[in-house]
Amino acid sequence: MRVTAYALPVQAGKEGELRSLARELESRSAEYDEFRRQNGITREAAFQQRAPQGNQLIIYREFDDSSVTRPRSESAFELWLKERMLAVHGFDLTTAAPPQVELLVRQRPTRRGRLYATAVPLLPQKTARIHEFASELNGIHAAEFEDSLRRLRSGLTLFVQHAPDLAISVVEGDEPASALGKLSLSHHPFDRWHIQQITDQTGIDFSAPQPRPNDELWSWDSAAMRAPTP
Repeated sequence: MRVTAYALPVQAGKEGELRSLARELESRSAEYDEFRRQNGITREAAFQQRAPQGNQLIIYREFDDSSVTRPRSESAFELWLKERMLAVHGFDLTTAAPPQVELLVRQRPTRRGRLYATAVPLLPQKTARIHEFASELNGIHAAEFEDSLRRLRSGLTLFVQHAPDLAISVVEGDEPASALGKLSLSHHPFDRWHIQQITDQTGIDFSAPQPRPNDELWSWDSAAMRAPTP
């Protein structure tokens, strides 16, 4: 399985266009499902994030690399989607270079859950440190990290997106939007260290009021669609 996530800016004043796009995709779900199938997408979630630096669309996707995909075609749906995305972002995603994204950490929860994604700018000169931090979570702190996620009943997938440098976190669990808040309130030594690392790399002040949760625009899971009806 391959996973990716990326954050795209939303043009000022185009927030309504983004919400309208989400509604239209729901109404054209059969066409969008076929688009996903052709591209090997097995799971997808999209969120609108409001931030001082501007609104963003965050998209997370899982791919089945063993699936056979047909060559991309300029179907009526794809042309429509291209036009609608162009209205939201102001640039053509089919011709522009895609965002450069690296997968740093992936720890799945014990059972499949809901998804929640956020994107936070890294402080200057912190890109190397987030790579070191990820290596520590995957290495010397792996057991403590896994124990922390079990206590939170969550999983975490962490990416870094370049130019500009963003940390994109995707939490999976029963209440994924509240996982970071719970982590910040924990008195466990590892959790305190984890929160301090987030603050050092992003500048987030967890003692201050936190921004409103991101809005889920759409969520789709092929496994849920295949599950038998009880």
